[in-house]
Amino acid sequence: MRFLRLSANQPSFREVTFREGFNVLVAERTKESTKKDSRNGLGKSTFIELMHFCLGRGAQRGQVPVVDDLREWAFTLEMHLFGQRVALTRRVDDPQRIAVNGDFRSWPVQPTWDAGVSTFFVSAADLRDNIAREFFGLGPAETGVKYSPTVGSLLGYFSRRGRDAYTSPFEHHRRQTGWDTQVNVAFLLDLNWQDAAAWQVLKDEKRVLDGLGRAVKEGILPEYLGTEGALETERVRLAEELSAQEERLAAFRVHESYREIEAEASALTERLHQLSNANFSDRNAIDLYQSASDEEVSPGPSKDQVEGVFEELNLYFPDQVSRRFDQVAEFHRKVVANRREYLRTEIQRLEGAIRGREAEIARLDETRAGRMAVLQSHGALEEFQLLQGLTTDLRGALRDVEARIERLRELTEARRSHADKMRALEAGARQRYEELRPQRDSAIRLFNSNTEALYESPGRLIIDVTSTGFRFGVEIERARSAGVSNMKVFCFDLTLMQLWHSRSPEFLLHDSLLYDGVDERQKALSLDLAAREADRLRWQYICTFNSDEFPTGLLPADSPACAEPILTLTDATPAGTLLGRKFS
Repeated sequence: MRFLRLSANQPSFREVTFREGFNVLVAERTKESTKKDSRNGLGKSTFIELMHFCLGRGAQRGQVPVVDDLREWAFTLEMHLFGQRVALTRRVDDPQRIAVNGDFRSWPVQPTWDAGVSTFFVSAADLRDNIAREFFGLGPAETGVKYSPTVGSLLGYFSRRGRDAYTSPFEHHRRQTGWDTQVNVAFLLDLNWQDAAAWQVLKDEKRVLDGLGRAVKEGILPEYLGTEGALETERVRLAEELSAQEERLAAFRVHESYREIEAEASALTERLHQLSNANFSDRNAIDLYQSASDEEVSPGPSKDQVEGVFEELNLYFPDQVSRRFDQVAEFHRKVVANRREYLRTEIQRLEGAIRGREAEIARLDETRAGRMAVLQSHGALEEFQLLQGLTTDLRGALRDVEARIERLRELTEARRSHADKMRALEAGARQRYEELRPQRDSAIRLFNSNTEALYESPGRLIIDVTSTGFRFGVEIERARSAGVSNMKVFCFDLTLMQLWHSRSPEFLLHDSLLYDGVDERQKALSLDLAAREADRLRWQYICTFNSDEFPTGLLPADSPACAEPILTLTDATPAGTLLGRKFS
């Protein structure tokens, strides 16, 4: 894939025409510079953003093309894609649809015809899918895997944008995740990127397990609380209690008339109590009557006794008094006799009542005994349901303890399994790492050669396998210098370009930010090296520079980097900027 031309639908835009090999866009300052009005406003960064924009990336507010002043603008990037010349046009006010003009018959994802405007369109996502196939050979088999390489991230190493993109060779933006770095760098270095993806999956799994462990310690997950030994003790206790309860439940018999029988037995008991109480009262009455009857045996003083008393008193006892005394004595005798007869009759009546009650007590007691036998051998439905409920509660408690034991075992086993998988992955990755030694050695040799061309001593590209994934690093002498740090990025990017030139992409795009703080000699050496490699391998090196920072005098006379800029921006007039106008 090669870029041919960048244009816009506004006549003020400074069209950019690309060529093979070395391409530099220069910003030239004619006015006195301040921090506020430096050449940063001429369009170098805007140019980088527009290249990304036309390739289906960057449609969020805050990125240069998406500002209110550009809402009527559309940008067109002409290029060779899938061996054919096409033009991609993307509007700022409709960034999700990209117009396609040219031969796209070989595209895996075909554009859609819009009869209303007589134009073929492809979505930004579909364009990225096509670029993924063309540039990197990414098909469904690769992109369908979790933590797979993405075209956006891969392109970030061939077209870095923003200051953060130049702080590390292996990261193209500040918030790039560890897995994204490992997967995409491994892919670009022809290592087994699937290992990096698998490592991230295991890291996710470990994060979940660690989170569970913290939640258990903090008491957030009570179902995991306790030790397996303590839970086993509780399980045994509950199992024994449940077994006894189930036996009681199995022996339980429910009588359909239990409540009626229970009420009848209660009534019988009450009646027996009443009869017993009545007998007790009657027996007390009999004792009382018997005592009274015994006291009525003596008939009182006789006539002779009375006359003796009178004689002792020398009193005369006339005949009529004697006759009256006889009458009184007879009357008293009759009264005593009647009284004794009454008491005897009452005693007989009470004894008869007692005998009757005792007979009834015997009968009722026998009846009650039968009812109680039923109650003792059966139960009420409510009691049965209560017993069932208790049994169910015990069964649930036992299941809960068993489930907690199982969860603890699963957590323990998951941790053990995770550790085993990590060891197995590391062992497999190390084996594949050795199998891919030719690819690894090729990248290391290229990086060493590139650094040696700049510093007369080879740097080191470090590619290693650790217990947590791939480890990448670069070392160059005098690496503490900011300029040397930037040259690490340059040498790594150039290494990637040298590895991928025969496949695609066929361009490397650098902002002038890459060269900030770099020694003038290293600038010249790096530009000359990039230009010669671009010519030799037939790809495009595209960069931006401030005119007073471009090391023209230090470049060899025959260096391809001495070629004329593809565009010179100036602050002399608004028309000299990339967009050709000033914005409010």
